[in-house]
Amino acid sequence: MLVWLLFLACHTPPREVPVGEVVLGWRLAPGMELAYRLRSTHSLGTDTVVREELWHYLVRRVDDQGTFTLEGHLERLDASILADGVPMEDEVLEAALEQERARLGLSPITLSLSLDGRIDHLETTGWSDALPHRLLALRLPGEPVLPGSRWNDTETARPFTRLVPSGLELDIAGTHRLEQLLWQPASRLGLRPSRARLVAELDTEAMVRPEDARVPTLDIHGAARWDLEGGRLATRSLSIGERGGTDPELTGSLQLELEWVEPSRAHHQGSHP
Repeated sequence: MLVWLLFLACHTPPREVPVGEVVLGWRLAPGMELAYRLRSTHSLGTDTVVREELWHYLVRRVDDQGTFTLEGHLERLDASILADGVPMEDEVLEAALEQERARLGLSPITLSLSLDGRIDHLETTGWSDALPHRLLALRLPGEPVLPGSRWNDTETARPFTRLVPSGLELDIAGTHRLEQLLWQPASRLGLRPSRARLVAELDTEAMVRPEDARVPTLDIHGAARWDLEGGRLATRSLSIGERGGTDPELTGSLQLELEWVEPSRAHHQGSHP
C-alpha cells in the first residue's frame, strides 16, 4: 500500500490550472547546461532528407541587459536520405556523416539569447548550420499574458527568406498565441519521472509572401510548449510548406522538431566530438 501511495503522489498531476497572468521568459544563469534534440525533414518530390542533431549548450555569461551567451557543442548527428525513393547506401551515408560530424565538431558555436527569446548574435558557418539554433528564438511577450493573448513576431519567418529567390520584395508576417496552460507529466518534457510541470502551449502562424505571384508563398505553422517552472523552451515544431507558384511539381516542405533533453541524458546519448 505504501508503494502505491508513493506512486500516486509522484504521478498524479494537480487538478486545477492556476488562473491569472503568466510571465514567459528564459531563466538561465552562468554555468547552467541545456541540451536540445532537433529533427529536420526536408522533402522535394521523391527526395527526402531526415537529419537528427543533439546539441549541448553551456551558459557562459549574462550581461546587464539579461542577454545570455551560450556555447554549443554537437553531441550527436544522424541522418537518412531517400533519392527518388531509394535509400542511400549505408557506407556512403556513414562516410558523409563522419565528415559532417568532424566539420561541426571543429569548434563550438556561440549565440546570444535574450530573456524574451531574441537571438542577437549567432556564430556559424552557414544558413543550414544555424537552423537548429534558430529554433531557440521563440519570441516572447515583454509583459504578462493570459490564455488567448497574441503578439506579433516576424523573426520566426525571417530565416526562411533564404528559401526564396533573392531580389524579390517580400511580405513577412507572424504571430504567436498562448493557447492554454496545462499540467504536463515530466516524462513528456524530457525529464525523469517526477511530479507534473505547468506548461504554456503556444501556437504560431507566419508567412513569407513574394510580390511575384510566380514564386510560391511559404506558409509556416508551429506549436511550442514552454516550461513555466524551468523558464525554458520544452518543445517546438515548425512546418514550412509552399503555396502557389507556377511549378507545383517541385513543391517542397520542411518539418522541424525541437525537444529539450536533460543534459545528463544527453551526455549518455552522445559525446563531444
